[in-house]
Amino acid sequence: MNITPFTRPSKKDKDGNLKVFLRVNYNGKRFLVYTGITSPGELEGTIFPKTDINRVAKKNRLDAIMKGAEEILLKNHDKNTLKGIFRCVTI
Repeated sequence: MNITPFTRPSKKDKDGNLKVFLRVNYNGKRFLVYTGITSPGELEGTIFPKTDINRVAKKNRLDAIMKGAEEILLKNHDKNTLKGIFRCVTI
């Protein structure tokens, strides 16, 4: 199981900020989960750029989302369609 946050330059919101996704690798399957967080630049691990005013709050929220995602994976390890579980659950 591997959960890593990342931004995609091709996925920007209307203000030009990058959307933050979680890349979930689990049992040989890989999918993306949108976190609802945006960043003015690329992430360095879970660290937001210093140009972001709310970078501490966003980092704390991203850490909580990652922890919740890990709990969901551990709780539903026997399910075949984990992607559907992430869509239905608010972390």
